[in-house]
Amino acid sequence: MSRIGRPIFDRVDLVRRLLARSSSLSEIPVHVTPSRIALKELHDPETGRLDAARFAEHLKIPLRKLAEAMRKNYSTVHKTPASPTLQPFLRSLKRSLEILAELYPERAAALAWLNAPLPDLGGRAPLDVILEGYPDAVEDMLEGALIGIPA
Repeated sequence: MSRIGRPIFDRVDLVRRLLARSSSLSEIPVHVTPSRIALKELHDPETGRLDAARFAEHLKIPLRKLAEAMRKNYSTVHKTPASPTLQPFLRSLKRSLEILAELYPERAAALAWLNAPLPDLGGRAPLDVILEGYPDAVEDMLEGALIGIPA
């Protein structure tokens, strides 16, 4: 169970279900060619790592709130926004933003979705859940929706 009262979709289980549905591995799309980096503007140009300050700007939220969600000291995040210790949280958040960018090409529409209360999140907005420290709950909900699994 996630801390928001809903089971977090297990990725290993997802892969097993997808493989079980497929009669052969050749039916599973495999992308081995290099592709463009989605939301490249969220990466630090020097290190290539995800940058918390760029996320805060993208989401129109104070960096302090994002630091609190990551359970990190604000001044540390402010000084080193692309720190390796921030990457797991930011990767999960980025995946949600990638999915939203596919669904809503206009950033304003994606931000509106993030700020809209959803029944699947107990009436809370996805951004609120993220800022409570659970970006994986929103990511899992969006990943499930992409493959047709209801929340």
